[in-house]
Amino acid sequence: GMTHVRLSGLDPARLEDEIGGARRRLGEHLGRPADWFAFPFGEVGNHWSPLAPQLIREMGYEAVFSVETEDCAASSGVWPGTIPRHSVPLGPVTESEFRAYVSGLLEKRCL
Repeated sequence: GMTHVRLSGLDPARLEDEIGGARRRLGEHLGRPADWFAFPFGEVGNHWSPLAPQLIREMGYEAVFSVETEDCAASSGVWPGTIPRHSVPLGPVTESEFRAYVSGLLEKRCL
């Protein structure tokens, strides 16, 4: 979203502004359409709004990213076809920890 807020619980107008506003601002900055949507904090489940998939599609996004695995997102009915993204904790991490996170060895499991 535009301000990186949790999408769950937002009224439809604010949800539309978060999803559409992010695409508009990124498009202006990049000089081309922003076609990919990443859920704030990477988590579909904690940011789920029943209206989000419809708005994301209507706004023209072509792909969705989440730290949740595609199986988790699809099994919860949230978003089939979710592209995985890796979550690395804030703060110091060793090189081996970083490699483990980005390789998927320490990926999030279904909630």
